[in-house]
Amino acid sequence: MKNLLVTGSAGLIGSETVRYFSRMGFSVYGIDNDMRAYYFGKTASTKWNLMRLKSEVKNFKQFDIDIRDEEKIEDIFKQTKFDVVIHTAAQPSHDWAAKEPLTDFDVNAKGTLIMLENLRKYCPEAVFIFTSTNKVYGDSPNSLPLIELKTRYELPPGHRYYKGIDETMSIDNSKHSIFGVSKSSADLMVQEYGKYFGLKTCVFRGGCLTGPVHSGTKLHGFLSYLVRCIATGQKYTILGYKGKQVRDNIHSYDLVSAFYQVYQNPRCGEAYNIGGSRHSNTSIIEAIEKIENVLNKKANFEYKEENRIGDHIWYISDVSKFQKHYPKWEYQYDGDRIIEEICFSGHFASESYGSSTLTFFEGNQKKKHKLEKVFISGHVTNAFGYVQALRLYLGSISKEVVSVDHLLRKTYGRMFLVDFILNFWWFYKNSKDVHLYFGMNVLNAASGVILKKLGFKFTLVYYSIDYSFRHSNSFLINWFYSLIDNFSRKNADFVWNGAPEMLKLREEQGLPKNKNILARSGVYSLITGPAFVEKNPQQRQILVIDGFLSNNTVSEQAIEALIFLRKKFPRIKLRIFVGRLDKEKLEKFAEEKKVKKLVEFYENVPHLKAFILYKDCGIGLGLFGIDELDTAVYRDPAEIKELIAAGLPVVCSEGFLISKEIEKNKTGFEIKNSSKNIAEKVEYLLSNPKTYSLFSQNAVKYAKRLSWENIFETAFKDSNLPK
Repeated sequence: MKNLLVTGSAGLIGSETVRYFSRMGFSVYGIDNDMRAYYFGKTASTKWNLMRLKSEVKNFKQFDIDIRDEEKIEDIFKQTKFDVVIHTAAQPSHDWAAKEPLTDFDVNAKGTLIMLENLRKYCPEAVFIFTSTNKVYGDSPNSLPLIELKTRYELPPGHRYYKGIDETMSIDNSKHSIFGVSKSSADLMVQEYGKYFGLKTCVFRGGCLTGPVHSGTKLHGFLSYLVRCIATGQKYTILGYKGKQVRDNIHSYDLVSAFYQVYQNPRCGEAYNIGGSRHSNTSIIEAIEKIENVLNKKANFEYKEENRIGDHIWYISDVSKFQKHYPKWEYQYDGDRIIEEICFSGHFASESYGSSTLTFFEGNQKKKHKLEKVFISGHVTNAFGYVQALRLYLGSISKEVVSVDHLLRKTYGRMFLVDFILNFWWFYKNSKDVHLYFGMNVLNAASGVILKKLGFKFTLVYYSIDYSFRHSNSFLINWFYSLIDNFSRKNADFVWNGAPEMLKLREEQGLPKNKNILARSGVYSLITGPAFVEKNPQQRQILVIDGFLSNNTVSEQAIEALIFLRKKFPRIKLRIFVGRLDKEKLEKFAEEKKVKKLVEFYENVPHLKAFILYKDCGIGLGLFGIDELDTAVYRDPAEIKELIAAGLPVVCSEGFLISKEIEKNKTGFEIKNSSKNIAEKVEYLLSNPKTYSLFSQNAVKYAKRLSWENIFETAFKDSNLPK
């Protein structure tokens, strides 16, 4: 197994690197001592992200040390021979650097030199990748002949830098800021160790690097901080240039995928400009408008004429040099997708403990709200789900939302108790004027029941997202789960059920009809698209599987179905979005069945990007198998709904109610799992163009009824909320 060392491992780029390279089979070693909290305060701390990395990532070892500690850094290099070193740790702020220039230079320049020298001494064959900055060019970009437009500054289309600023721009004769100088020193040293010593070093001069785990603050992290301010109701200050200054934004995932390309084919001492380029860029006032549309709330901002020293008026990266050297690399995120993901799943916490966070969301002060103060406690993953959807909806209709997020994991034992206690502690600190409490699943609902019994007055909604009679082979665990579910169900004011099957189950358990509410999974309306788009004949022959829904058994059945289908449809293809599937096993199976050329695997594709790619496919395979030990035997798979929302007729396994609804709404077929049944229904759809078009149109119409907004509005109405 190959070894990776990443500095700043709990930060935006570092943590993305940990996750990405771990999925690629690396043993990952991280260095991070949470200096970000020292620079910017506790709200910028990355401890919460480190705890999640430790919970989620296998083969990950963390060192809580300072990159300036020469002795301890050398010990790490002595103990392990690394194949790649990715250096992301830094002091990242213009303004902060001016307060402590010695610390800034010590971290950014000396810290980088320490890493390079240990690389040279102990693993000279390793690849070294450094995250530099576009501030190495100082304020030279501000001398360009910019034109003021309605919402942004821009270059004339014929200008040599219109496509973006490339690596030929001089780094001399400009005002860099103290931060820009310290990073320039490190930038040049990384190049020099490549050119002088022949080491495989690479510099990335980044534009605005961003993503949902960015702990954005006023002094660093423009886009994530802007989303944070609008989402939580904080006042945002625009500094100069009328808010028309332009930034290109690159998602952390896209940057780390560029790192991987360099690792696979390294060069010595290369420097690349990297950013969103013309693919992904925005001015501040353009970004505000986009964020307001996603969050459905107005920004609270002020304007100050004085700009930051050395701040760029316009900066867009030209990434053509990197694309020429690494033609396989491509963007997965554009600007709109970046903003949407940060809005959906961004980190805006005010407090954190371990992997749990507390966040306050304030509504527009001038708007009349349906609800006053709402408390919501739930378990989350990095994906957009019930908790994020409800929080987003509540944020648009409430005066204030207090949100507690716990990392979704096996919460039995000690961590179960920690999450339980945190619900009490954070509610107690913020209980004033709370009128509505959402407990997302059984643990969080039980907390709400106990708080009510202690005398707190609020309406309690137990949002039962999924359900299973058996959670493990342990009788004690299953008994305890059933006990607290009964306790929560009987004492909550309302039980919202995440699947129609659960609604029926609750009725059988004796829950009164007026308390038993359906609030199933949905699709976010912004991703469904405005209208139906007809698929061309080539697109129709592309089948698609979501590896977060399907298991290996049903995926093998889909591969086997290709044997029958290719006889009549020689251009048939199967795209498998790997998710939790065993790719190697499926590749071997496809080779054995002699259909390997017909199967395409998509790994590590971000959720929103996957949905976009679905739209280029023709038929969704909503295949699944239900295990009696599945913790979600009763559930409403959102993965199937996203296939429908992409305008795909769906061939769906029987077992969930959604499968029957698909047939009823003429958007696809329900089948018993077998390669023969899959092939039969796919052949029927491809052989009957009129039926295919009808099903595709119906799919888009059906998906619009499944928007999260519609689901929550209906659930509130059925619950007679607000009171």
